[in-house]
Amino acid sequence: MKTLLKFSLLSILAIIGFTSCEDEGTGVGGTTATPPTVELLDDAGFVSFSESVTSGQSFSVRMNAEQGDSLLNTLSVLEDGVTVDLTRLTVDGIAASSNPILLFNDDKLGFTKDIEVVAQTGESTNNYEFVVTDESNLTASSSVSITTENVVDPPTILVEGSGMAMVTPGTIFGLPVDVSNVTSPLTTIAVLQDGVYIDADRLWYDDTNVQFPTNPAQLPQSDINGFMKTIFVRVHADAGIKTYTIELTDESGGTYTKDVTLETGTSVMVLDGVLFNRAGPAGTGGLNLENGMGVGSSDPDATIKDEGIDGSPLASNWIRRISGANGAMMKHIFTGQGGLPDDFDFDNVTTSQQVASLWDNGVSFVDTNTDGDPVSLRVEQGDVFTVSANNKFYLIRVSQINETVDNNADNYVIDIRY
Repeated sequence: MKTLLKFSLLSILAIIGFTSCEDEGTGVGGTTATPPTVELLDDAGFVSFSESVTSGQSFSVRMNAEQGDSLLNTLSVLEDGVTVDLTRLTVDGIAASSNPILLFNDDKLGFTKDIEVVAQTGESTNNYEFVVTDESNLTASSSVSITTENVVDPPTILVEGSGMAMVTPGTIFGLPVDVSNVTSPLTTIAVLQDGVYIDADRLWYDDTNVQFPTNPAQLPQSDINGFMKTIFVRVHADAGIKTYTIELTDESGGTYTKDVTLETGTSVMVLDGVLFNRAGPAGTGGLNLENGMGVGSSDPDATIKDEGIDGSPLASNWIRRISGANGAMMKHIFTGQGGLPDDFDFDNVTTSQQVASLWDNGVSFVDTNTDGDPVSLRVEQGDVFTVSANNKFYLIRVSQINETVDNNADNYVIDIRY
């Protein structure tokens, strides 16, 4: 009986001891420590779930963390499970000095921090995890998915004189091309006419002795990071307006273009070295611009006329002004005025369409003669005039002025385009 009683008491004590040990732990029947919490706030300008950015560009998160049962200890930033280099981290505007970051003072209770991270380079999708660990080594985290893309800024392409240019049909025309701000090395250059690649035998690269081998053509190694070259093009042979496109490609697969519009027209009639006024037979104070023949100033065939002489001595009696005849109208052509560029050149006028268009750039005569007809300013060598007569336009340049001191054989030598 004593033995049985002793065994029962030992069994009861064992059961009590086992139950007591279970209550002191954190297992079945015990209490579990509360871990910290982390949230990435969905505020403007901050990533909370996923984002696409340019390769190597920064992104920002606004991280809120709260302690659980234990104080917070560290903050870590991981990229695909690997600690992010601290040089890529900025926390509340200050470059990170470590990763993980040790937390102090009030931050151990909880915090909201703005964390800026420099994303990965190349093109990929990586997972960034923002982790807090407390003093009991419990953790909490939240993550974002960042996709990076290689975005190449387009180069700057300038074609001098871009817009409308007038060109003689079938001639070779130079397009000065300036390419700068290249971010990905260039690979090819091509020229299109109205959207179609033109034959390579109509193209030259910076020199009319250097023909395109193909179109598109590989760029020289020296020009892959930008260039200033003239692309020579044999323009279309028929009259009309066509768009020419300079096309460049680069190593990133980008294609970049610049358009210029060229108009071909009827080639001008050229009459150079025409004598006007007193040279030649008497009665040549007028000039027929159609054929360059001198006629009398009142002759019905005269297009323009010289204003003759005044009552001064022979050495200085030539008025040296001109005007329209038989209803013809004249204007001065002044570079930099009337919408005309400073680099206007008479010799570059090659089509009758160009001649006609210059009428609108002309500057009207202000002075008048005794009959009330508009007359030019005193004529100087190099002066250029535009003339409208019988629904046709002419452009003339005074190439020489020959004055005499002992007779009235003074004369102009002019060049005519129409």
